[in-house]
Amino acid sequence: MAWEDPWIPAGDTRRPRTLRGKAIFTKVADLINPITGGWDEQLVQDHFDPAGAQAILSISICDSMDDNLAWHFDPKEVFSVKSAYKLGVMLRDRMKGREAACSRESTQDSVVKFNWKKIWDLRAPNKLKMFVWRLAHNSLVSRMKIMRMGVDLDTACPLCHRLNEDGGHIFLKCKMAKACWNSLGLGATRERLLPCSLAHNMLEELWKRDTNVQLKALVLTWEWWSVRNKANSGEAVASYLDVCHRVERHMMDFIHLKLPAIPPKPPDQHKWVKPPDNQ
Repeated sequence: MAWEDPWIPAGDTRRPRTLRGKAIFTKVADLINPITGGWDEQLVQDHFDPAGAQAILSISICDSMDDNLAWHFDPKEVFSVKSAYKLGVMLRDRMKGREAACSRESTQDSVVKFNWKKIWDLRAPNKLKMFVWRLAHNSLVSRMKIMRMGVDLDTACPLCHRLNEDGGHIFLKCKMAKACWNSLGLGATRERLLPCSLAHNMLEELWKRDTNVQLKALVLTWEWWSVRNKANSGEAVASYLDVCHRVERHMMDFIHLKLPAIPPKPPDQHKWVKPPDNQ
């Protein structure tokens, strides 16, 4: 059934997100042009939202192909216990209003498209790369995340003591963090990152910036997480000028950092081949 079955290759449910409205067709087969044997593009575009219509029209129709089973929640379309576990965690966290503990976002496509290699190509030490990797996996523990796990605690930001502490507030919205972004000449970059609701989206937006801006923003995020952790444990809070000074010092160190050399490609190995019998 076109409006009930999970047949669209997008999203978690794979069901149409568009309301049926006054559509008179009920079956997927009704969307196929009987003359051309392909999709009735106008009919699809008239009754489905743009993203859903694009996903439907991307499905190839071939009468000579046999149907086969495919697992939607794995890039290779093969079922595995690992992918089923991640799906279960995602559904559990969604029901309880938690942030997902894994890197999977609202759609499978976002995981496939995220450029993880960008993290490991950074001109930075491994400790910074590991921090960015944890950030992308949403594994940094904020006070709001702890509260969603059932712990009763004060969720106010330990730095500004004004608003609830979640990922967006820690790194972008806290007034003390904002002062650091502006002092380092990253105010415009911060404004572009503010609308991002997920760590993946924030990093993807950051990848569009100049390499130097990328690194400085990530170093600031890394350094600010250290400042936050010290404040969270009751230590004195460093001034934003001290934080900016440490960021600039790290930048100078990282610019002159010698990255591990890529080993040269080994030469082609020539193998002995038996000569023909007549030689």
